[in-house]
Amino acid sequence: MNKMLQKVITEKRLSWERSDINIENIMVQLSSKSIDMLHYFIENNCDSYNEKTFGQGDFRKKALGLNILRDEIEGLIPKYISNGPGILLIKNVLPSEYTDFDKWKSGEMTFNGKDTIKWKKHLNKLKMALAVISCQLGYLHLQGEEDEEGEKRVYVKEIKDRGMKYGPGSNAHYSDTNQGGDFHTDGAERPFPIPKYLPILFIRPSERGGQMVIKSIYPTHNRLYKNSPELLKCLYENFIWDRRGSQGEGESNTFEKPIFTYSPKESLIFSYLRVYIESGYSIEKKKMTSEEIAALNALDKEISDENLYLSIKFQPGNLFISNNYMTIHGRPKEGYKDSKLDPHKQRLMIRTWVSEIS
Repeated sequence: MNKMLQKVITEKRLSWERSDINIENIMVQLSSKSIDMLHYFIENNCDSYNEKTFGQGDFRKKALGLNILRDEIEGLIPKYISNGPGILLIKNVLPSEYTDFDKWKSGEMTFNGKDTIKWKKHLNKLKMALAVISCQLGYLHLQGEEDEEGEKRVYVKEIKDRGMKYGPGSNAHYSDTNQGGDFHTDGAERPFPIPKYLPILFIRPSERGGQMVIKSIYPTHNRLYKNSPELLKCLYENFIWDRRGSQGEGESNTFEKPIFTYSPKESLIFSYLRVYIESGYSIEKKKMTSEEIAALNALDKEISDENLYLSIKFQPGNLFISNNYMTIHGRPKEGYKDSKLDPHKQRLMIRTWVSEIS
């Protein structure tokens, strides 16, 4: 068995539930100098880079040259992400012209189901803004999922309803659907190390629903440790996972890793999306043991209570950063619904996966 965290964590900065968190206490705003610096950088570089190059050396070097922005972001991470609750909401991280819906509706920035060239260029600016801030956190991961042209490996992923259904027998990703429930960590379909930081930039709301729900995994671990220690031990053993198409050429489409792991430096690290485990066993034509099924059921019971989650309804231009090692997130079980007629009510977020600088 992998090394196990064998104690109850009571520190509220780590082991928090909804009643312990005031949304105002995790909300900050960048200085006007940082926003102006970000704006200037984007306007002068938007034609030179895109979602496939944002994580590469030349772009990263330029992004790290924004010293005022870098110092401000670096000052926030220890307090909120590394040594705090693992969540941070930055308000209005973009210049207002980037999220001005009235301007879009007036025809200056029209977009619809078939993205116009003008909208694509604007969206690239939004992706660049997220990439620049993400570079201040660490190294961007390539996300091994198909982009709009059917190509893989992008540094900035669009999170929207692509009309897909995720579940048993489907190879769809949760992020490509409007479904709810299934609380999870990002990058669960990858071997360790998974991305530590999960920055998400909110661009458009849905017609109905679409908020994020999130909580710390420590209370779940505490309860399993006290009430079902043998089942918790099982969650530190390896399970078979479906790579979900993220594997490289010649690599197996399944792999093994535990759900919980522990290291003195990072403390608890959690990776989970049950459907990816069940799919992994199905691909390998193997069955889970009764103990493994019981362990997953016990875990699901602990993480399924939405009343324990902090619910966050984003505004356009909000940037949310979470610690992907210690928090678990999803959507309310009813999911969300986009408007079929109004493209301004079709939910859109963009995401990066980031590993810290060691």
